[in-house]
Amino acid sequence: MATELLRRGRVSEANVVGGQSGLLSAHAQVVFKQLARGQPIRLIVHTPEYYVEASESEYERGEYSQCVDDASEALKLRPGVPRAWTSIALCNRELGEWDSAVAAAREALRIEPESDQLRENLDAAIAGRRMIFPKTN
Repeated sequence: MATELLRRGRVSEANVVGGQSGLLSAHAQVVFKQLARGQPIRLIVHTPEYYVEASESEYERGEYSQCVDDASEALKLRPGVPRAWTSIALCNRELGEWDSAVAAAREALRIEPESDQLRENLDAAIAGRRMIFPKTN
């Protein structure tokens, strides 16, 4: 607005508007800093990548149920994320949820069929399920 006032030759009004704009900007920065100190969690953008990274960290810490929950949140936002499916497969293996582990590993491999790592994850889930539930002839 100040620019338009200057263009029209209204210098004193442009100066007032420019000053008000500066004050509002400074006030907005103070408010933002206060919010950041008081509620830092609100500043985190929960993207699929955020949830996948959280799930991978939880897997490393042995928090398998939370890992599955966060990977599932990633898939709600973006269904075709192989890393999320892999987290679900690995954590379900640790939880002894073999059918869910196999299903998640299959989905990851369906998305990236050339991945040797995902093929190994699927093979491990199938092998684990067979150890628990051997076929009877």
